[in-house]
Amino acid sequence: MVFLLMVLLEACAPRMARKALERDPDGDGVALGQDKCPDTPAGVAVDANGCPLDTDGDGVADAQDRCPTAKGSPALSGCPDQDGDGVADVQDRCPTRPGPASNKGCPEIRVTMSPRPARDPIEQMVQAQEQKEKAKRMVTVFFCTNRNLLPVNPKARQAINFGKEKAITRYGTCQVSIPRDHKLGQVELPATFMGYEIGKPNPAKHLILESTKLLSQEDLLNLMNYKSDASANRDAFVFVHGFNNDFRTALFRTAQFTYDLGFKGAPLLFSWPSQGSGLAYRIDEKRNQASVAQFEAFMRTFLQKSSATNIYLIAHSMGNRIMLATLQDLMQKEPQLFRNRHVREIVLTAPDISVADFKTKIAPVINGKLNVTLYASSNDNALRLSQRINHNMRAGQAGPGMLLMRGVETIDATGVSTDFLGHSYFASEGTVMSDLHYLFVDSMRAGKRTWLMQPKGKSYWTFRRPLKR
Repeated sequence: MVFLLMVLLEACAPRMARKALERDPDGDGVALGQDKCPDTPAGVAVDANGCPLDTDGDGVADAQDRCPTAKGSPALSGCPDQDGDGVADVQDRCPTRPGPASNKGCPEIRVTMSPRPARDPIEQMVQAQEQKEKAKRMVTVFFCTNRNLLPVNPKARQAINFGKEKAITRYGTCQVSIPRDHKLGQVELPATFMGYEIGKPNPAKHLILESTKLLSQEDLLNLMNYKSDASANRDAFVFVHGFNNDFRTALFRTAQFTYDLGFKGAPLLFSWPSQGSGLAYRIDEKRNQASVAQFEAFMRTFLQKSSATNIYLIAHSMGNRIMLATLQDLMQKEPQLFRNRHVREIVLTAPDISVADFKTKIAPVINGKLNVTLYASSNDNALRLSQRINHNMRAGQAGPGMLLMRGVETIDATGVSTDFLGHSYFASEGTVMSDLHYLFVDSMRAGKRTWLMQPKGKSYWTFRRPLKR
């Protein structure tokens, strides 16, 4: 009986298969009567109507859609192109600004010269040379600050300035001219007495603030992208100043730092309401901590919208607290911000943060995911003061107990600082400036910078000899 049943089933199998095929010819599980796409290729996911699945509804089936979750153009295999330049956003280095595919979707920069009236040939040559030299020495600094905006000074309307109080976040640009007689690492300013300048600034001898312009955050980011896109390596850096800096001091230091580095990308200063006084350490600590949220909000947007290929984050002194607290929070809660965002280096200069806090709170979060360079010194009087006030060793101090750990290249810069407090050597000493140049411009690790050496049996680096760039 069983044998007879098997024979009957075998005889009926082809007929049953033909019936099934007639009911669902493409085998997608949707009966022919309800299948609006009866010839779907085998293995392609379908919707309730039997048609190839199109998750984003752009008319390109998921099987052929290179961007199945983002509505795009069939001409670009289903990928979006928000600036309409014909380059899909996934391949577009400047997705918000149209540009040719030959320039990877970024706008091409063309310099056009407007015709000028004829002049005496000698005068024309001299003025052209002066203009060329001035253009070389002009530095544009982008800024983001949560300082209060001060009333306009009628004697210097171009110089918008900020005070010592915490306020809403504002954005803008400053143009600073560097003097002809500039020396590497120096911020040349007129002499002062009781906080007031003596004499008139001389463009040949002093840094001059040529203009200041307030911008929206969107315009700031667009201009930064334009500037970084125009640089050979598509660079940008974000600098957070330290204790005892007013806005003007931090601005001039950023301009000098940018010029001496030979940095052609987009430099941004974040200026928090430091009191600009060596006697206001505790007040600065409170203003510093209260500024973390505003800096973090800006960095979140910056990391989302920057088109820079190489992003450098650098902080000095107490500014390291803002930088590291922000990185700690964002890397824990929003790690996607650091995927493909090209953060090349974190540079910690004279960090005024405890060694213990760095090891227990910061290091586990960074954990080798980002390159970190730390400059320390045993001659740093400002950090000695901080050590006494906070009752613990600071990460920017060299000597016994110096911060040494895997994933951090610590450089002992003792002996190269030049300022009174021994606290601004990162920007005021030619040797360190030269070292930073090769770190930023050429991405050279400490082991390849031949002017650095490791003392026998030690894991940190020191300067072998002065380096001239």
